[in-house]
Amino acid sequence: MNDPEIRSLLRAHLLPCTAVLDELPIGNTIGAMTRADVVALGDGYLHGYEIKGDSDTLKRIPLQVNCYGHVFSAINFVVVEKHVGKLPPLVPTWVGLWVASAGQLTCARVAGPNPAQSKTWLAGLLWQAELVALLKRHDVPVLSRWRVWECWEALEAAEHIAVHQTESFVSECLLRRLPSRERRQQNAQLRRQG
Repeated sequence: MNDPEIRSLLRAHLLPCTAVLDELPIGNTIGAMTRADVVALGDGYLHGYEIKGDSDTLKRIPLQVNCYGHVFSAINFVVVEKHVGKLPPLVPTWVGLWVASAGQLTCARVAGPNPAQSKTWLAGLLWQAELVALLKRHDVPVLSRWRVWECWEALEAAEHIAVHQTESFVSECLLRRLPSRERRQQNAQLRRQG
């Protein structure tokens, strides 16, 4: 099975109860941009899904687990049969594992809570104005002209803002952006086809 086939199965599984984003950039570590294949988001949560089809290798998994581990409250790898035995030693036990085969998805291991989630990495998904709004919501003195890095520093120093509160705010912002993001993706797809 290839990525589009697996992605279609996964989206069908997720869509009845959540919003879904494809290819969300989540980090720039050691010079490499990392994109989550699929992100499920809803009321206060972000769950990341990485797809590994027949033609994919597993060599990027350490980088992906590191980046995803800072952002998502739950991480799941959706893999084909040939990767099932190779994956568990490469990921922490709290990472979920789904197997895609013959047009179906099977849960091999349920994702547990992520102990490594970071407010600053989550804030990396926000626009500058959204960062300011997050800080103001939690009564952190902030100037609207602050640069992004100044907002990140203020967020990190604000011990009264919990990771789950930051995740909830990020989820709200991404949900608000969803219609315009989908339009941009559809327009880009039309340009590629046309």
